[in-house]
Amino acid sequence: MREEYYKLNPDGSTQPCDLMESAKQFGRPSTRIARDKVGEHEISTVFLGVNHAFDNGPPLLFETMVFPECEELERYSTLEQAKKGHEAFLQRYTQEGGLK
Repeated sequence: MREEYYKLNPDGSTQPCDLMESAKQFGRPSTRIARDKVGEHEISTVFLGVNHAFDNGPPLLFETMVFPECEELERYSTLEQAKKGHEAFLQRYTQEGGLK
């Protein structure tokens, strides 16, 4: 059975939990992993708390989006992957002026 809801532990690990426990963590600073502004673009990486993998692969629990208009999106399984992904977006938007 695929786990749906997760919580982010203080050490950065994640663990399955019920809906109510997952919902309690939102609005806390710990669910925002990183946020940077490059020109008119904002790069935001957050912990989702809900598994966004719609197959039998590893859970996708973190997400990086580029705003405005959600221009780009990437999802990750671990905090480490999310941090690396955020840095990759930041580097690309800084070097390329936000060009895709």
